[in-house]
Amino acid sequence: MYNLALTRLTASEGIASSQDQAKMKKTETLSFKVTPELKTKLEALAKKENRSLSNFVQMILTTTAEKRK
Repeated sequence: MYNLALTRLTASEGIASSQDQAKMKKTETLSFKVTPELKTKLEALAKKENRSLSNFVQMILTTTAEKRK
């Protein structure tokens, strides 16, 4: 098993005041384990799109979360 750690940018689209934004963390870390096979597949897919593994997985998670609103 491999640990993958992802960093997510928080929404700073004018929703919170600038003072609130200064207090908010700009990133969060998400960590989970995957099998070596899944990691290899994700790395290959990320490479095809010229993305880092972290960025690729973040994009997949963001897209999936948006679809399930």
